[in-house]
Parts: sequence; structure tokens; C-alpha cells
Amino acid sequence: MLTRSNKDIFVRGFAKALEEKWQVDVQLKGRDSDEGVSIFAHKLVLASRSEVLKKILELDEFKAPSQPVEAARPSQQKGRRGVGVGPTVSFEKKMITERPKKKIRKNPKTFCCRGHYVMLKRSCETVTFSELKHEELEALVKFIYSDGSKLSAKAKEHVRSLYGTADKYEIPYLRDLCRNELVKSLECS
Repeated sequence: MLTRSNKDIFVRGFAKALEEKWQVDVQLKGRDSDEGVSIFAHKLVLASRSEVLKKILELDEFKAPSQPVEAARPSQQKGRRGVGVGPTVSFEKKMITERPKKKIRKNPKTFCCRGHYVMLKRSCETVTFSELKHEELEALVKFIYSDGSKLSAKAKEHVRSLYGTADKYEIPYLRDLCRNELVKSLECS
């Protein structure tokens, strides 16, 4: 029986949060992402891996006006091109503020310890990366959430675009790994 070590559990922590979509607060889309298809992520993790992404997520110049919408509907709002470097960014807050139905009343997450109703509010902003295809964006996000020790097979498929992306968003370690992979591919041919 194979048991995971404490190190494996620790290293997989961020990847697990991404897979479970636990407490996500940003929705990422590539230029060819289908309607309703996006990658959910955490601003904190993205900002911790890239200063450029941190600035993009902080600055108002990259944000389109937000408007409340129903949580189940995909974003209909088009982003606008920001000034300077960065993707086309469309921020839209999605608020869930409806009272739960009577059958859900027993859910301890909707009531505090004294039995008072707690309004559920979650917001999620959408960021569209106009220079990346959905698969490339997915490989980038998975690398950001990984331990970074090596490139995944999917990342190796998109190594050229990831190299440019790593340079643009100032992720030097990813850039180094991609450069090494590109050099290996040249040596083999």
C-alpha cells in the first residue's frame, strides 16, 4: 500500500485547493475559452508567484465596471484593453445574496452559533488573457499551483508560449525551466 509522505501532502496543498475550487476569487479565461468554460483560481496565489499579475489584480485601470449578476449565468460583459502590459481583463463581481430555501435551514454554514441568519456573499472577478489559449492558460495555472520542481507534460506541449508568458508576467523560474526545455529540444534535433 502506497502512503503519501508529509512532504507530498504539504507540496500538494495549493494544487488541492485549485482542484477543489476552495474559496476561489478569480475566474481566468483564455482567448479561445468557450462560453461557460474557465479556470477558477485564487488572487493570493497568483499574486505571490508574479508581481505583474499582482499589479494587474490590484490596479483599477485593468478593471471594467462591475455589475451584480446572477451567479449561475456566465459573464456577458466584454473586457477592455488595459494600458501597458497585461491581458485583456474583464472584472465582474458576481454576488450571491439570496436567502437559502427552508430545506437548507439546517446547514450550519448559513447560521451563526446563535441561530441568526448569515447572508451568503461571494464575489468572483473574471480575467481574460487575450494572448493565451485556454490549454496554455491551464498549463500556466497548474505550474503556478505546483511545487515548481519540473514542467508537466502539458506544460512541455506549450513550452514556447509559456516561455513568452513567463517573461511577460515576470515568473523567472518558469522562464528558466522553459528555456532549458527549449534548449533540450534543439539538441535532440
